[in-house]
Amino acid sequence: MKQSVLSDELEAHVLSMVGALPDLIRWQLVCKRWRRLLTDPAWLPPTILDFDRLRPLVASQYSALLQRWRSAKSVKMTLQASIANEQQWQSDIGVYLTQLRYLQLRTTSAKALLSILTQCHDLQTLEVLQCHGVSLPRLPRPIGLKSLQMHSATHTTPTKLVNFLRKCPSLTSLSLSVASEVTSAIFATLTQACSALERLTLSQCGSMSAAHLASMLDSLGHQLKWLDLSHTVVGAPLSLKRTIQLPYLEGLVMDSTHLQDSFLEHLVCPELRIVSLQNCRYLSDAGILAFALAAPRPALRTIDLKNTNITESTVTAITRHCPTLTHLGIESCRGLPRAMRLHHALQASHRTSAYERVSIATNTVDEEAPPVTTRAPASRRRRGLLGAVVDEDDGDYELGTPDDEATEASLALTMALHHHARRKHTAH
Repeated sequence: MKQSVLSDELEAHVLSMVGALPDLIRWQLVCKRWRRLLTDPAWLPPTILDFDRLRPLVASQYSALLQRWRSAKSVKMTLQASIANEQQWQSDIGVYLTQLRYLQLRTTSAKALLSILTQCHDLQTLEVLQCHGVSLPRLPRPIGLKSLQMHSATHTTPTKLVNFLRKCPSLTSLSLSVASEVTSAIFATLTQACSALERLTLSQCGSMSAAHLASMLDSLGHQLKWLDLSHTVVGAPLSLKRTIQLPYLEGLVMDSTHLQDSFLEHLVCPELRIVSLQNCRYLSDAGILAFALAAPRPALRTIDLKNTNITESTVTAITRHCPTLTHLGIESCRGLPRAMRLHHALQASHRTSAYERVSIATNTVDEEAPPVTTRAPASRRRRGLLGAVVDEDDGDYELGTPDDEATEASLALTMALHHHARRKHTAH
C-alpha cells in the first residue's frame, strides 16, 4: 500500500486554505483520504460560506451545509433565486451557526431574523439587500449587533425601528434605504439607545427636520464618521444656527436635499474625505466656495457637485486649495465651460483607484418592484458617477443632447485608451 507523502496534519493545513464552497465539496471526490478529512466535523476549520458560488439549491441542502460547517463565521446568500421553504433554512442559521459574526442575505423574514438574532450571540454585522415586505422583529433581550444594513426597507415603521434600536446598545453603523415612514424623529432614540453610533445612512427616507438633525449632531458629532441623508424628504430648507464640531467625519452625502449655505457654514469637518452635494440647488456658488476654503482639507479626495450652481472661478479655487483631490464631479453644471467638465470627467477615469472610492457614496434610487434584474434601455436611463439612476425626462440633466456629459466622458476615455494603445505598440 502506497504511503501518503504528507501527514494528516499537513494535508489538513493545506485544505484549510481552500474556499469551502464549492471547492471543498468537489475535492471530496478526489480520494477516500480527502473525503475522510473533509467530512470530519472535528477538523473543519472556521470558514466563509459563500452560497453565491453554488447553483441554487433546495432548503434541505442549505441546512445540511450549515450543519456541516457549524464553526462558520460568515454567511453570504444574495442569489436572485426562488427557493422553496427559504425561511426554514434561514432559521437553521441560528440553530447551527452559533459562532456566526457576519451575515448577508438577499431577502429574509421577521421570523428568520428573530431566530438568528436571538441565537447567534456573536453576530456583529447583518445586511439584507431586499427588505420588501420584511419588518424588524421585537427582540426579547439586548443583542451585541454592531452594524445593521437594510436596503429597500419599505415596511420599516418608526415604532418597530425604535423598539429594535433599544435592544442594540453596541450598534456603531446603521444604514436604511427607501424607508419612507422613518423620519428624523428617530434621532432622539439613536442618541439615547445607540450612544456608540459612528456611521448613519438614511437614504430615500422620510422628512428631515433641521432641529432634530442639529440635536443629533450635538450628541453624536464627536464620534460620527459617516453621514448620508441623501434623497430624503425635506419640507423646509436645512440650515444650522450654531457651529457644530465633527472632528472625525470622513463622508458627508447630502444629495438632492434642500441644504442652505448656513448648514455648510456651521460645520467644522477637518477630516473629510468624501463630500457629495449633487442636486443641492439651494446652495449658492459662494456658499460652496466658503465651505471648501474654510479650513485646510488635507484628507479630501472626492467632491461631487453635479447639477449645482458652481462657477468656473470656484472650481479653480477648490482645485488649488485641495491638492490631494482626485475626483471633482461637475457634470450637468451648465454654468461651466464644456472643456472644464470634460477635463474633470477624464481625470476621474485616469485614476481608477480614486474613482472607485466614489462608489462608497452610492445612492441608487430604488423603486418598489419585483426582484428581477433588468437593464434599462440606454436611451431612457444612465448611471451617474455616484451610481444615481438618471431619467431621460429630467430637465436638469438634459439627456440626449449633443452636450451630454456621458457622451463627452465616453469619447474622452475612448481617445485616451486608443492613445495609450498606440504608445504601447510603438514602444514594442
